[in-house]
Amino acid sequence: MSYESIDPVIQAWTNRHGLTLFDSAQDFPRSTVRVACISSNKGKCFLIWVTKPSLTHVTVHAENDESDTSKLFCEEWLVPSHALDNALEAVLGQVRNMMTH
Repeated sequence: MSYESIDPVIQAWTNRHGLTLFDSAQDFPRSTVRVACISSNKGKCFLIWVTKPSLTHVTVHAENDESDTSKLFCEEWLVPSHALDNALEAVLGQVRNMMTH
């Protein structure tokens, strides 16, 4: 499947939180991705990205910048496509919590 079915949800989520959505990555120039970068005032950087959906599910990933090895954070969640917005909100909450520690 393509991102077409979930792009409106991802775009609405990034707009709601003032995030910039990227659809390609320097490390994977031939791949299509959906990724948002989040930085704290202390300079901690995190990525949240969504893989292409299957027929019924999508995977949401989050990790901290590779340069911050003090607290490694790398998680993924497989969620029903219809629950993507709630999953993105939950993941963003976890990332923001990690940013304060």
